[in-house]
Order: sequence, then structure tokens, then C-alpha cells
Amino acid sequence: MKTKLLLVVAALFIYANTQAQIADGSVAPDFTVDDIFGNTHSLQDYLDDGKTVILNISATWCGPCWNYMQGGAFKDVYLSHGSLGSGDIVILYIEGSANPNEAVDLLYGIGDNTLGNWVDGTPYPIIASQALASSYQISYFPTIYRICPDGFVFEMGQLNRQGIINNLESNCSGVSIDNVDDHVAAEVKEIKVCEDGETTEVQIEVTNYGNTITSLEVEVDVNGVIETVTEDVSVNKWGTTIVGVEITANEGDQVFAEVISVNNNSPHNPEITLSETVTEVAAPTGRDVVINVYTDNYPGEISWNILDESGNAVVSGGPYQEGNDDQWGGGGPDAQTTKTYEVNLPGGEQCFNIELLDSFGDGWSLSAANWDPGIEIFYQGESIYKEVVGNFGFEIEFDKAMKHLVTMNAEDFEFQTLNVYPNPSNGRFNVTSSDEFEVTVFNMQGKKVYQQKGLSRNATLNLNEASGIYIAEFISGTKKSTQKLIIK
Repeated sequence: MKTKLLLVVAALFIYANTQAQIADGSVAPDFTVDDIFGNTHSLQDYLDDGKTVILNISATWCGPCWNYMQGGAFKDVYLSHGSLGSGDIVILYIEGSANPNEAVDLLYGIGDNTLGNWVDGTPYPIIASQALASSYQISYFPTIYRICPDGFVFEMGQLNRQGIINNLESNCSGVSIDNVDDHVAAEVKEIKVCEDGETTEVQIEVTNYGNTITSLEVEVDVNGVIETVTEDVSVNKWGTTIVGVEITANEGDQVFAEVISVNNNSPHNPEITLSETVTEVAAPTGRDVVINVYTDNYPGEISWNILDESGNAVVSGGPYQEGNDDQWGGGGPDAQTTKTYEVNLPGGEQCFNIELLDSFGDGWSLSAANWDPGIEIFYQGESIYKEVVGNFGFEIEFDKAMKHLVTMNAEDFEFQTLNVYPNPSNGRFNVTSSDEFEVTVFNMQGKKVYQQKGLSRNATLNLNEASGIYIAEFISGTKKSTQKLIIK
């Protein structure tokens, strides 16, 4: 991949003048260190307990290190066989390059010499220690060691998850890595709807980290209203299944999902069977929007689409002009810049999805540390939607990013007369209309903040909301109109 060339050269350069790497079969140098959360880890204590220890010595700027970690092999092995599972294996991530005063920021994706947030989604301990890396005399990043309970160290390389298990069982005398029963983790997926009160399905992804599971009982709690679902399944180790529960969703709903039974037993580790999310409603917008696309350093690979509810692309852009900085088309005038489009969305009330594409398969991930590739949508000068992205692979789709509230044909459906004044105001708006009407007001995040029905042709709206821009939807029978309200 193009991410590797410069980074591997940098790694070799950094260690060109160091001593030779520690020899396989050497006694592992002992250590007692704290991780970034203040927990203490002692190699000798782990070995005395019969644990097999894996050290993944990496650097935040190292492309191969990032790619391997994102592949999830260590995450899966740790959840199956680390402290949350069978307890046979200890996995420690060692940040071995960063200066101590910068290491934590870099691990969280802050600063110039980092490829992203290394902490997010990493369940095993992370240790920032140049001294520990130096004691193992590494020659390159990443260097991955196994240390068997007998205390001898061997390099094991970047293996897949089953390869890791096989390596330990084949090379560590007397070590047998056991699976556990009824061991799953749950993750409730993002919930996006077009409008408050919409019926949708909550999807809970359940991953099996132990022996085969055949039944699940899942409990979903929406603002204190609980529903329980039982399903028969057949999921082997490291496999996944989706459990769906239908709910009525509103902006800001707190949704908890928990696996409460596996194979008619309590879960092995309840700590990882509970997940939560908050319902989001599509951002309201009119037809005339401005789209800003923030390109990465390889603009010739990226493109994007705005999709209607049928999945048809109604607005598209990219790929952009390649550069000549390297053999993959890096740099050039379209790299790490803003491409702006003024577009007119199709008429009719509907939600729109946003699709981002990368032909190389590494997302929009390569750019300077102070530049965030992604996409942003503006309506009447206000940002209503923004996504900052990284390495999403070949494509990623954001469902129900925005909802067009204006009707299809203004001549047939809009009010003959509709005046709102003063606007801006302190929250008190007078409305005169040719028809009796009802009104719903949304903030720019799509949340319904005000609703009133059965209003006369002369009415007053009192919005007790913070200063900002709001979208008001006026309805009278088949007639409909939207207006921007500004609270000073």
C-alpha cells in the first residue's frame, strides 16, 4: 500500500544506528510499567501466574502498525482469551517511539506524528514507553514478541487471530488456549430516522468470543420502556449475528441494548454485553444547499454521491486531479483542499444519504495532521451536517444525513400568504396566513423543539430556545411551507 513506503523507510532510518534486535530464545527483559490509564503491569507477575504475554511494539506514525491494529486480530484474541475472556493471554500495546510528553496526545490522534486515535476501540492495555521498547532492542516497527510462561522471548510477526493462537500453543510448552462458554459482546448500531415518531428497527450486533452459541435473549430499553427478544442462532467463535427490535424513535432517545442470556445461561462477562446509543434525526434543509468536500492527499481516488431514498445518486463529485508527488498520484492542486458545490436538491419531502468512495481502498485517510478530510453541508449559510472520515476502505454510507422539508410544487401546495415577523426576534414570532395552520419547528440538528396545532390565521409563536437558526414547517391540509426563524 502507498501508506507503507515513507513510514517503513522512516522506521529503518530511526533504528539504523541501534544495536541488533534481541535474539530469539533470550530471557525476556523484565519490566514494571504503568499504562496510559495508570494501571500497573509487571511481566514477572504475569509469567508467575502462567500467562503468555504478547508485546506489540509500535509507533503512532507507522502505517503498517496502524493497518495491523485496525485489522482487529489482537482485539478479537484479547476479548476471547484476555482478562475479559478465558484469561490465558496478556496483550500489551507498547508505543515505543513518541517522547513521553507527547505520547498520550499522539495515541489519541492529536498532533503531527500520528495516523489516528489508537485508543478508540482498543480493549487491551496501551503503554507509552520508549525505555521498554529500547530494552527489547527492536529494529523496526511493528515488532511483535511472544513471551511464554517460561520467560523466553521470540518474535512472532503479524499473524491473523487463529495464527496467534496456533503460534502460542505450538511454541509455548504446556500452553493450551481454552475457549469459554456463553461469551459474547453486543454493539447497538447507530439509529438515524427522518423525523420524530418514525418506526425503525434497532439493530444489535452480537459477536461470539467463545464456544458456539445457539440462542440469545436481548433486552432493549428506550427511555425506560423495555422490550425483550429471544432468537435461535448458530454462531461460531468470532462470528456475528444481528438481532433486530422495532421501536418508535425520537431525537435524543437514549437506547440501551443488553444480551441477558446466552444458550439459556447468564453471559460469561456482562461487562461487554451492554451497549448504548442516542437516536438522531436527519438535519432539516431546503432545496438550495452548499456542499464542501475536503479532499485528502490522493484526490484522484476519491468521489462522493448524495443518494435519494431510492438509492439513486442525485448529486455527485470526483474523482479529482491527481498529483505527481509519488507513484500513486499524491499531491497536486486538488489535494487537501476544499471543493465547493452549490446544488439544488430534488423536490418533495425525503431523506438523503451521503456516500463516500475511495478507489484505492484506504478511505480518505492520508493528509496533514491539521487537515480533516470529509464532507460538510450548508443551508442558508449554516452548517447542518458534517462528517470527518479516515480509513473506511472502499466506501462508506451515512444514512439519513439530511431531510428536505420543502414540498414538490410550490404553486400547487404552498400558502398564498404566509408572513412571519419580526424575524430575527427574541423568540416571539407573529404569523399571518391565508389559512388556518399547524407549525413544527426544528433546530439545525433535526430535533423538534416546538409544535402547535389549530392556529388561527393570526397567531403568535413563543419559542423558548437558545439563540440560533431554526426551521419552521407550516402545514394547512395539503399546503405546506418552510421558513427560517432566527432567535437573537
